[in-house]
Amino acid sequence: TAVGWPRSATFRTMDLVGLDILAHVVANLKENVRDERSELAVPDFFQKMLERKWLGDKTKGGFYKKQKGPEGDVRLGLDWKTLEYRPAERAPFPALEALRSVEDPAARLRRLLTSGDRAAALAWRLLGGTLRYAAARVPEIADGPTAVDQAMRWGFGWDLPPFAAWDALGVEEVARRLTAEGAAIPPLVEAVLGAKPRA
Repeated sequence: TAVGWPRSATFRTMDLVGLDILAHVVANLKENVRDERSELAVPDFFQKMLERKWLGDKTKGGFYKKQKGPEGDVRLGLDWKTLEYRPAERAPFPALEALRSVEDPAARLRRLLTSGDRAAALAWRLLGGTLRYAAARVPEIADGPTAVDQAMRWGFGWDLPPFAAWDALGVEEVARRLTAEGAAIPPLVEAVLGAKPRA
């Protein structure tokens, strides 16, 4: 939620949707798309989960599963290295704890990414590539940024979809950070930067 995504996050969302569905999407992209997405592949441990029919909620186990305990249901998390379940643990991220009281998603994201916490590094690894990818796909997949943001907001429950996040963080600042990492800036972003006076 610190980056404006739903509480189910990535792996819980996969359990809700179904790992088999995700595998079909990956296979379809690999077969039909000729850009960076064509290099997609599910990891070995994920393939083993598919073989074992650990498909998520519909099979009562995926990345998480519930187990009856003496005090009620306990959520177990999958150890991807051993493919064994163990009690799910929350990783200690002090920066995330400090952001619980920040209600505005844009303000929360800005504070997270400037916190210096290891959560900030993880969030940027996920977010930086996502923002660049979304901008690089316009107009291929949508007429413009609004349509992309609406799809992510309505379809995936993102409070802060890609282009809203670009704006919240500052288009120029995100572009500068991506450039420093050696990433290509999408044409849409170059056009936006070229249309506004630089400070």
